[in-house]
Amino acid sequence: MGEQRRILVEMSFDNNSSSSVIERDNPLFWSRVSPVDCNAIRIIGIVQLLVAFIGSILNGSLIQSFVKHKELRTPPNIFIFFIAVIGFTATVPVILVATSNIYCRWLYGKAGCLAEGFMVFFYGGSTSYILCAVSLSRCYIIVKPFDAKKVTVKKCLIVAIVATVMALVWTIAPLLGWNEYTLEHGIKTELSQRRVEMERRIVKSVVVTILGFFMAWTPYGVSSFISAFSSTLTPPLVISLCAIFAKASVVWIPLLYISTSTQYKLKFVDLKDMEKTATSQGGGGDGQTQINSQTATTVRRTPQVQVEEPSNKHSQDFTAINDETNNKSAT
Repeated sequence: MGEQRRILVEMSFDNNSSSSVIERDNPLFWSRVSPVDCNAIRIIGIVQLLVAFIGSILNGSLIQSFVKHKELRTPPNIFIFFIAVIGFTATVPVILVATSNIYCRWLYGKAGCLAEGFMVFFYGGSTSYILCAVSLSRCYIIVKPFDAKKVTVKKCLIVAIVATVMALVWTIAPLLGWNEYTLEHGIKTELSQRRVEMERRIVKSVVVTILGFFMAWTPYGVSSFISAFSSTLTPPLVISLCAIFAKASVVWIPLLYISTSTQYKLKFVDLKDMEKTATSQGGGGDGQTQINSQTATTVRRTPQVQVEEPSNKHSQDFTAINDETNNKSAT
């Protein structure tokens, strides 16, 4: 028990395989050159940097919209807010992996590997739990529409926190000795009609999100499961591509929700920019407003003119009649 664990590291260069035993405390264990071709792994690293950049923008925009607009703080959107926050933080380990892939070796040592593995595992676990909660809440709303008011913001917030804590427990377990975070075999990283239409949109949103999550993480899960028993059955490049595809979910999860949510479509676009665009295309919105205001003023004043003119005319007629009557009586 007191002996240090020794790990058999299989390394292949130029189609020649060799085996050597390297201790985990040896710096060479964490700075080994990737078994994947460096040119291929550098391309993957550049793609990862692009994924991290786009993911941070999309998730940051969702967070900003949620904080800025109170009307978006609905029970279902609580879950999306948690996913956006976790996805935004998950772009950090993607950057660590990307820069290491560009240099064709892990750059951040054992501590960086543990931190990267912790954040990615936490992101995957918490996202899966929260998506399950989203599915259950949407199912409840569809099955029992008259009880939809029971799904409150407070309840959704509690469920989201519980899901996050559950993922955190499983994420901390490897740090306490139950399994471990270590370098991957491939890329050297961690272990009514309206109501019917509304229900269709809800179901579509849930199905698309869950299928996307399933498609992204299933190849990575299968390849990791196989490599856990035998690292020779799965080529390193395959594991690298599966991991890249899975971690790209920091981009497509907010992208899918923005495309399927009417509320976020409206709030995601700056209304001021839309007004400026409409003004430039319409040839001056201020002039139109000025004309409308003048028209409104004319309409308001018209009844006064119509009322005043008959009253003056009648008063003159009455004066003339009185004068004629007086003249006749005098005669």
